[in-house]
Amino acid sequence: DNALQLARTQGVNSWAVYAAHEETESSLPGRREWQGIVREAIESENIVLHAQPVVSTGDRETLLHREILLRLPGPDEVLWTAGMFLPIVAQMGLTRELDKVVIKNVLAEMAKSSVDTQLAINISEGSLHHLDFIAWLNAALDNAGRPRQSIVFEISETVVARELKRVQPLADVVRQHGYGFAVDHFGRGMTTFGYLQSLRPDYVKIEGIYMTDIATNKDDQFFVDSLCKVAHSLDITVIAESVETEEQMMVLKELGIDGMQGFGIGRPEAL
Repeated sequence: DNALQLARTQGVNSWAVYAAHEETESSLPGRREWQGIVREAIESENIVLHAQPVVSTGDRETLLHREILLRLPGPDEVLWTAGMFLPIVAQMGLTRELDKVVIKNVLAEMAKSSVDTQLAINISEGSLHHLDFIAWLNAALDNAGRPRQSIVFEISETVVARELKRVQPLADVVRQHGYGFAVDHFGRGMTTFGYLQSLRPDYVKIEGIYMTDIATNKDDQFFVDSLCKVAHSLDITVIAESVETEEQMMVLKELGIDGMQGFGIGRPEAL
């Protein structure tokens, strides 16, 4: 179920693999159990927020923002990661409700915090299919009263490619409130640079698959270099996802990447 749903979200002719150790697999809830867990977590707004740092390529001490990642509390203080429950959320048609809970919790956390580090929130495709979500978001941001640019809302590139007419109103609403808008997982599908001119995201995050062999693969280097040139000509920042090694970091700096995110930069921690 997880692999199937992940492949669907990645676009046409995509594939995904799910692998687990036997002991892990046996401890996971079944489909019916997951449905109850997910519904209860959303209704009670019992979602745990973690955040992963994104830093400047030129100076890794400079924090650009932190991306919000979701966890669900399990038994014995276990935290279930998003990849384990998001497919169930999508199958149940509850992505819009989950997005609302996450946004409300992030706004509440920021209202309590004195740290004005920008946070990035991912918005699901399911939310865009409901016209009332944009109206709800507009009202939520109206009531938040937070400093400008304290949140940036990310949409996956595959969703942007399929739903550009639905994405534009979302981008317009968040910008009207002084917040940011960005595209992540860039390059996952049949990538085109065309919409960057009209949409003008604050940044794009390059899909992690391009980072695996970036130090030696000339095609990956050409793609990253080309994207940087196009994006920079439009004043769009470029960030690399899934960065893990020092060698990758050095090559990305040479290619003109502005920011980096991944286990080599920092692991997710509680918000």
